[in-house]
Amino acid sequence: VSEKPHQLAAALAYFGMFSFAAVIYIAFWIASIFINEAAAAERLYTRIEGVLGSETAAYIQNSVAAISAINTGGSFIVTAVSVVSLLFAAMGLFRQLKYVLNRLWSVPLIQKGKKFALLRRELFIFIMVIAFGLLVILTAVVNVIFAWFGSIIEVTIGGSNLLSILNILALLGVTVLANAFIYKVLPDVKLAWRDVWPGAAVAALLMALGGLVIGLYFRLMAIHSAFEAAGSFAVLMIAIYYFAQIFLFGAVITRVYANRYGTKRQRP
Repeated sequence: VSEKPHQLAAALAYFGMFSFAAVIYIAFWIASIFINEAAAAERLYTRIEGVLGSETAAYIQNSVAAISAINTGGSFIVTAVSVVSLLFAAMGLFRQLKYVLNRLWSVPLIQKGKKFALLRRELFIFIMVIAFGLLVILTAVVNVIFAWFGSIIEVTIGGSNLLSILNILALLGVTVLANAFIYKVLPDVKLAWRDVWPGAAVAALLMALGGLVIGLYFRLMAIHSAFEAAGSFAVLMIAIYYFAQIFLFGAVITRVYANRYGTKRQRP
């Protein structure tokens, strides 16, 4: 691929590293409107701990807690500046994500003189930030449903292992849905849903398998000890870069599939 996805993934990892806390905080804030924020946060940090280890999970949790302390304990001006900064950071990640996907599709850049197009792009990116918060809600709802369903199954037939498998499959389905949504709506290319499902499914499966592999790798290699105080930062950067590579691999599959078999296929 001429666009060099590994370099684009590095750019995504850079933006993700400095935006993750803002994105997670905003997602929790949106989720708190509809569900118990503490429950959603606990599930997310538990999953992060399972992949990246307890130290990195604590590092992320402390970063989000620091943002929350500023927004709840400061003056109105401090809170307002903090909220604007958070939105700017979160939108920066999705702005870079849109840019990377447009690069993969060879979409020309928006010229600076087209103010309406730029404004529309920023509004759309803001909506994507909100959509990410709704995704957190969806994931939490799936967990709650399976926890309730699991209590019934465990009492009646004792099928806890079956429920764990179904829970993994359900979360895998949520990941496929999230990937497909981003692949379809974020780049400035008209695609049908059937164009994005193969790439979204492959990326979701590799993310699930990769999470197990990278978690094992971090435990065996003792990255935290090697980097000492910067261990959590290094682990998070490596993980974000790895998942960015997988995400862009799914985007490349989407492009190839759409061009060869989907709506972008050149008809003879």
